[in-house]
Amino acid sequence: MCSAVAYLHERNIVHHDLKPENILIYGDSVKIGDFGISRDLASKKYIETKSARGTVNYIAPEIWNGEPYNARSDVWALGCILFELCTLQLAFPGEVAQVFGKIMNGKFDPIPAHLPYSDRVRCIVDLLIQKD
Repeated sequence: MCSAVAYLHERNIVHHDLKPENILIYGDSVKIGDFGISRDLASKKYIETKSARGTVNYIAPEIWNGEPYNARSDVWALGCILFELCTLQLAFPGEVAQVFGKIMNGKFDPIPAHLPYSDRVRCIVDLLIQKD
């Protein structure tokens, strides 16, 4: 997933709707699908694009704030996906208003200690899902 997102970002493309449903596994390959709301960062239209589109549980704080989105938004979503892969739960569950509050406060429950993940994995999740 990270290699695919890096590939997009190297080409100035932000996916803008990364979520598990858009990650496709084919044998040993991982692909990203659904580029319906992706944006070309080099485009002049991008500069004006501040819309809060995407799936609420994966939307980065800057988008909720109405700021222009960029590659950081995809990195945030990757963190949310990694958290979900580890815990089988959303990092920011709830109705839209609850999700908004949790994301804007940067608060999420850590990966539970009883799950068999290294400190390194836990640290990566914490770094990816960081409000600032």
